[in-house]
Amino acid sequence: MNVKEIIVTNHIIRVVGIIDELDSKAQKKYINKLKASGYKIDNGLLVVDNVQVVNNFYKDNYYPNFRNIMFFDDSNNGNYRLISDDVKSLSLLYRQQTPIGFNILKSEIYCFSSHVGLFSLSIKLTSSDVRLEELSNFLSIVRNFDANTDSGQTWHQWISKNILCDLPLRGDKVKSDEYSGSKFKMFNVFDINIPDDVSRQYVLFDLATASPLGSASGETLYTPDKLYYEALIKNRIAAFKNWEGLPLMDSLTYVGKGILQYQDSWDITYFRIYLYRLFFKYNLYKYNSAIDGVEYDAITLRDEFEEFLNRYDFSYISYNFLPNLMYKNIGEALDLDDEMLKFRDKISNLSIKIEEERQSKTNLLLQIVTVLGGISSLGPVLDFLFMIQSWLGLTRASFYTYLAVIVIIIGISVLYYLNPKKFKLFFNKCK
Repeated sequence: MNVKEIIVTNHIIRVVGIIDELDSKAQKKYINKLKASGYKIDNGLLVVDNVQVVNNFYKDNYYPNFRNIMFFDDSNNGNYRLISDDVKSLSLLYRQQTPIGFNILKSEIYCFSSHVGLFSLSIKLTSSDVRLEELSNFLSIVRNFDANTDSGQTWHQWISKNILCDLPLRGDKVKSDEYSGSKFKMFNVFDINIPDDVSRQYVLFDLATASPLGSASGETLYTPDKLYYEALIKNRIAAFKNWEGLPLMDSLTYVGKGILQYQDSWDITYFRIYLYRLFFKYNLYKYNSAIDGVEYDAITLRDEFEEFLNRYDFSYISYNFLPNLMYKNIGEALDLDDEMLKFRDKISNLSIKIEEERQSKTNLLLQIVTVLGGISSLGPVLDFLFMIQSWLGLTRASFYTYLAVIVIIIGISVLYYLNPKKFKLFFNKCK
């Protein structure tokens, strides 16, 4: 059977992007703006007989630290989830000419206190019978920031205006643009009845990497080398025979038969596991980007990073094996542990170097103070200063004013000498 003609029974497509971190004041203002546009705060409670009750499923299956952040109300810690069910329709242009129509069924925005935030779009193709070829073509463009919409805007511009209340995703003033790359992240779940003569794993690879169908199984320009294929497929998530998933650096894709029988498990629970791993990854990007900039003192950055790890770095998230398996394999695909350890070593070594340099400068100043303190009397110093006053023809009040200015300049110079980076950071904040 021609792979391109295979019908996709059902599908979940989630586009995930990053938004700038906001301080508490800016976050509150932005949340109010979102609420005014139709977003609602998600507190994770169920409504039973018109009464809000705790969702015992998450309480019984997930550890408190993880479930509070991703499923329950964590507003006490400055973390919020906002959801809009306002359906929007548009098309993206495949190869600049062929429109592929879809609906955005739901948009979600995740605000984390003093950390980068995330948004997601829940997408459904509008075709009555979605063929695998159309799905593949759509995946190749929907992840691109600069894909063209039928409205004449680029994809990221459309999202900023229609989803994020004019919050920009790209530009010189958007800090997150420094480490967001050029593509959105993708979470995909595809219910496909794949014939016996077609390898499901090859189809999974092609969809996950947005390669032309048949790339993994054929001899085309896009066919992966065996070693490259094995390197990507090693993190494959496979717990049952009817489905398998492939986490990559920029996507997580599941393919199976009957996989969406329990859609909420995939669309909410397993999706938020992936979302949480992305949140962690993007913040690692942020810290790595900041370490070479002038906005952070290395020691301050180190302390913030350790606080971030204490709050958000979990070894396990669930009492059950499958969520932990997903959590682990997604983390390995995103290279989280290795990047975290390398950053920790880098920032620790830099902090030690700065502390040593600072101690050396402090010792030098102490030696100077010791020498000055060794002067038996301040009389000669005062006589010398009064001689300068007389020579300049200044009154005593004027002379003391000039002297105070000189002392302040010397004090500022000493502070700059001891910690030039923190000094620059202070003045940048004052601008």
